[in-house]
Amino acid sequence: MQHLSASSDDADHGTALEPRAPGVRSTDVQPDDLSAHRAPNSRKRSAFKTVSWRVTATTTTFLIAWVVTGDLGAGAAIGGVEAVAKMFLYYGHERAWEHVPA
Repeated sequence: MQHLSASSDDADHGTALEPRAPGVRSTDVQPDDLSAHRAPNSRKRSAFKTVSWRVTATTTTFLIAWVVTGDLGAGAAIGGVEAVAKMFLYYGHERAWEHVPA
């Protein structure tokens, strides 16, 4: 496996990685090691991500609808419909990406 680490020129030119010989530095990054720190994209995780995003997005939609219409009830109605519809759409979209090759 080829080891990768940041070059000394990275401070001026972004964070590009350059090939390094094994054992050059203790901060070497191996591509396979990165995936070990990510949780698997399970159905449960997709559902939790769906809910957390929906709370954020629906709050934004509610506030925008309230400001635009000037009606708290209209903002709540629009936010409610949007939340339910997009929660199902997002979950399906998230699961569909599981079938896309990396």
